[in-house]
Amino acid sequence: MWQLRYGVFQLKKIVIDACVAIDMAIPRVNFLEDFLDCLDEESILISSVNFDEIQQREIQNKLKSSSNVEIIENDETDFNVFSDVLEPLKINLSRADRHVLYLADISKADYAVSSDWNVIDKIAKYRKVKASNLMKPLTTVTLLSYLYNEGKIQFDTFVEKTLYLYKYKEIDNMLQHLSAENLNVPKPIQIKIINDFKISMRERFQMYKDPLLFEFKQLSNLNIGDGENG
Repeated sequence: MWQLRYGVFQLKKIVIDACVAIDMAIPRVNFLEDFLDCLDEESILISSVNFDEIQQREIQNKLKSSSNVEIIENDETDFNVFSDVLEPLKINLSRADRHVLYLADISKADYAVSSDWNVIDKIAKYRKVKASNLMKPLTTVTLLSYLYNEGKIQFDTFVEKTLYLYKYKEIDNMLQHLSAENLNVPKPIQIKIINDFKISMRERFQMYKDPLLFEFKQLSNLNIGDGENG
């Protein structure tokens, strides 16, 4: 979609983390190609560092072959300066995750997308520090919501893909996380591990629940409005 910035029409820019492409390519979700086609009026940017995090060659090839995806080689010297700026701001991110934020910043991206909650949180914090209206943080689910609101996908597609992501990504991730914990520890420590896991599960569930409920309410209000007008 075209937008006016500094008196010049430009495409919206969306910086994605590696996990976003991986999410969309989960077999039962199977939405990566459609997702890229849906964003044919936007410019999708991904750092080469994040691109290299994707181990599945098929996903890399789909990104490479898409006409609106640009794989960016970030300037290492400038990136290191940027990293130094983040330190006193207490924006703690891994090197790969810093590349998501760095690219969103230097490209003046409209949106920065990741399903890593720490990345989303730190982008929001950096955005607040800079008092910026750009690089609005989105999760994979709220990106699907964006596609729906832009009229690029139908409501049932938005709901289906969101629920599939929870079923085939989050549930597996949560089980893997718990199985990696050592529960052969004293009872108080074990209880803390379980309680922390419960909190994490609830937080992840909320990431899916909120966009779904919001769109359901919007659709419900729209239908009520149409009925009143009729």
